[in-house]
Amino acid sequence: MTFGLTPKEPRPWRMLWVTLAWGSCFLAITIGLQDAPLRWLAALRALIAAVVLLLIAGLRRAPLPHRRTTWVLIAILGLVNVALAYAAMFGGVIGLSTGAASVLANVQPFLILLPAWWLFGEIPSRRTVIVMLGGVIGLLLIAVPAGFGAARGLP
Repeated sequence: MTFGLTPKEPRPWRMLWVTLAWGSCFLAITIGLQDAPLRWLAALRALIAAVVLLLIAGLRRAPLPHRRTTWVLIAILGLVNVALAYAAMFGGVIGLSTGAASVLANVQPFLILLPAWWLFGEIPSRRTVIVMLGGVIGLLLIAVPAGFGAARGLP
């Protein structure tokens, strides 16, 4: 099930833009927490992302799933991904060690791959699994020697 997506050639400028947007998360959260409580800021970020995603889907005229069970599974994957992503992003700002926050944030593709395989039957290629495992091992090699760092501000 591809939901209308077809593989294309990589676009370096688009990938650079996505990397810059992703990397600015901690700065944006730090600034946002000066004026908004943690839960409100997280909820607003999720709402803005949902609206943008719906606009893009509408502009692309992407076909939407028709089965209710598909929508339920998408909602479950979305909630798990958002919960883990926000725990990592906001945790890094409010006291979780940087090593643990980066592992949580960057292991997300692997955490999406497994449920997509199990729930939607999207079988990853051998190359995809190898690359993702290599990424997880790299993250662990960076984070584990320091013991995931010391949590700041916690007893």
